Amino acid sequence: MAHMRHTALLVFVFLTFCASTGPSRNDALATIQRLGGTTSSADGVFKIDLHKTAITDADLAEIGTLEDVVDLDLRLTTVGDAGVEHLSRLTRLRRLNLFRTNVSDRGLRTVANMRDLDTLLLGGTKITDDGLANLRELRHLKKISLFDTAITDAGLEHLKGLPELKTLLVGKSKVTEAGMAELKKTLPAIEFGEPAAR
Repeated sequence: MAHMRHTALLVFVFLTFCASTGPSRNDALATIQRLGGTTSSADGVFKIDLHKTAITDADLAEIGTLEDVVDLDLRLTTVGDAGVEHLSRLTRLRRLNLFRTNVSDRGLRTVANMRDLDTLLLGGTKITDDGLANLRELRHLKKISLFDTAITDAGLEHLKGLPELKTLLVGKSKVTEAGMAELKKTLPAIEFGEPAAR
């Protein structure tokens, strides 16, 4: 009898654990499909494309469970800081596109933990100079877009310690020629536009 009670207790604990673990991988993939997004996987790179979809911050709670995502495209959506905070477990991300989302400096505090990022597209967002301080430890960044933001020369100071940074898009921002020249003293290989096709 005691053995049966013990077994029943274990089953109850297991079921409670399963119920509390949140959305599953299948839930997340179903959400992507429901929203009209796409996934692909080639050469070990798992990509999710949700650009121009109706994804919400709440939906990202499910997407944030897909810890093997390497490339995530959220451009031209209404995603904001609360949504980005759901992505804190995606530490394998190498490419994150937040172009024309509602992300601000608060969202960049989560991005600061994505240490493998090499491409971060923040054009058309609400970020400020102070927010760029969150990128200081993302030392694998090769490309950043600050296109059409309020970033000034002061914000570029936070990028001087990124040794691999090669492309910085600053069109329609408040960055000046003087600011670009100053950054180039520290990062001589940097270009302030897309590299020319070879």
